[in-house]
Amino acid sequence: MASSLPLKQLFSKFPVKVDTKFANNILRWKLLYETRGNNPEVLNTALLGVVHPGFFPKDSQTLFDLCMINKDEFKRAIRQSSIPSNFHVATDEFNLLVVYVSHCIMVSNAISMDLKDKSISSLYMMLMYKFFSSVVRHMFPHTADRSIMEATIDSLTDKFDIKHPETSTWKLIFEKRADLMTDNSADNIHYNALANFMPDSKVIYVLSDLQTRVRTRVGNIASLYYEAHKNGNSILETALTGQDKEGNKTIKELQNSYDSMIESICNRALNVQRFINSDYIKIICAVCPNVKPEMVRTVLMMFSSLATFQYNKGKSDIMDKTGQFFQGYHILISNLIQRTYRACIIDKVPLKRAHIIKKSMNLYRSSRINDPIIVKIKESVGKFIESTKVSSRDATISSLKIAFILYIIMMSFDID
Repeated sequence: MASSLPLKQLFSKFPVKVDTKFANNILRWKLLYETRGNNPEVLNTALLGVVHPGFFPKDSQTLFDLCMINKDEFKRAIRQSSIPSNFHVATDEFNLLVVYVSHCIMVSNAISMDLKDKSISSLYMMLMYKFFSSVVRHMFPHTADRSIMEATIDSLTDKFDIKHPETSTWKLIFEKRADLMTDNSADNIHYNALANFMPDSKVIYVLSDLQTRVRTRVGNIASLYYEAHKNGNSILETALTGQDKEGNKTIKELQNSYDSMIESICNRALNVQRFINSDYIKIICAVCPNVKPEMVRTVLMMFSSLATFQYNKGKSDIMDKTGQFFQGYHILISNLIQRTYRACIIDKVPLKRAHIIKKSMNLYRSSRINDPIIVKIKESVGKFIESTKVSSRDATISSLKIAFILYIIMMSFDID
């Protein structure tokens, strides 16, 4: 039997041409994955198992195609290494290709440092998406009950990353970890392994460490979920059905509607004609003092323009650099919808349009709010309103802030 060879020597026959086109293709590969099918619903939330993520053979094959590497030859090279065949994570061809390509990018002088960091981060986000998809499907084979999962997430303490505003969705959690992979400080224990692609034990540890982190995060929440499921805990135990006496529909089966509401509103925000509703603007101006229709229309047009720019740049779920504001349009709308409706449920507000609007006005006008996410939503909307420069008067800015929030809430009533 031939003696085993180091991975670096084995992979040397698979040169990767690193240039701007290649790096941008890596970024595009990640963005297409994040926006495909149900993936936005899975990644842009704190929930687990309610909608199953998907990472398919075509997703891993794309990286081989971009690198112009034959997968079968790459697998044969791995079998010549010293890695035991029962180390499934460490011998997986896609997993090892991610680490190898990240090394090739790191040592290249053909692209800017910024593009290096972004493409390496994208690689590791895709790797963690793969791990995440596998672990979630294993731990939630029959999908999770949304109301029980929501109650589980709500009950978590600050020890869980998913409870921190800067990592309040699975995408943001993976993004933070992936960004760390390019850090050359002591915080990144894998830097030398990525820079040198040796020794094999350190290369293997990159994979086992990332997979363990994903599995542990999901596993800890899954354990709490199944305990809650056993006890019958949920935010809402009965379906919310029926109509009010005026014939206006209520939001049916609310626990199954959050994601649909959010994605519907976010998609409409990307089309200014669909986003602006003149009837809603009239209602908003009737309940908000100091606000004129042209002001609201201008604010909405600017938000739609910002949303389109962020979507094209892959920045729809970003926080500001300080982590104090929801800067991306998607993360702002997500938190606004989820927190407002949960506040209605907790306070036993009838889930009818007039009651929801009244609750929203009281919630976001109050200066005595303990929920840090509600506070962050108010401050984030306020920061956006100020950036529009529609008015310099404090009273008008305050009214526009409430007007914008109420407008988004009213859009949630359009969900079928």
